[in-house]
Amino acid sequence: GHLEHDAPLATDVLATERSSRCCDEPLRVLGLFLSDGHHALVDVPAVLAHAVMPVVDCGSLGLGSWLIDALEAARSGLDTGQVTHLGIALVAAGSAKPQARDDVLTLAASWQRARGTPVRAAFASGPGPTITEALGMLADAGCQTPVLALLMLAPGVLADRVRAVGTEHGVAVTDPLLTAVAGGPAAPLVTRILELTTPPVL
Repeated sequence: GHLEHDAPLATDVLATERSSRCCDEPLRVLGLFLSDGHHALVDVPAVLAHAVMPVVDCGSLGLGSWLIDALEAARSGLDTGQVTHLGIALVAAGSAKPQARDDVLTLAASWQRARGTPVRAAFASGPGPTITEALGMLADAGCQTPVLALLMLAPGVLADRVRAVGTEHGVAVTDPLLTAVAGGPAAPLVTRILELTTPPVL
């Protein structure tokens, strides 16, 4: 369910789910968020507080090294060829929370170590570095073919903003992670969802 804008709303799902469930286990709820922002910390708990059945809050997807396979699969879907000076700007939505920003910087550093090529963090909103600044950092590092890797799950206003900046600079942009075909970036996401929502074996 969705918190707002799109149907079905999470509040409606939680109000009707009781009749469709076939066991007595509590409903396990996972927020499809890559950071612990306002939605994850405030909006989801508020919705769950009004659930009419037992629920377990499984938190949110979160950032971590598990995302590297998904990001790499998304990047490999671009027609960049076999370039030797590829650099990546990892573009997150942006946050005023220092911890959320630090998590993106940490992920960028982890991806850089895994690839052995420059990866710089950028943010589509809020405090920088901006996308343009990150592209400048990649140029300074000798990258001749930069790529904008979307650290976003689904299309939306911010993803469109990133794509517009990519067009302005003549830089390829990856698709949001949830728009991938089976076996692509979606596969690590499914693994992560199962990891977080599967009840422990007693």
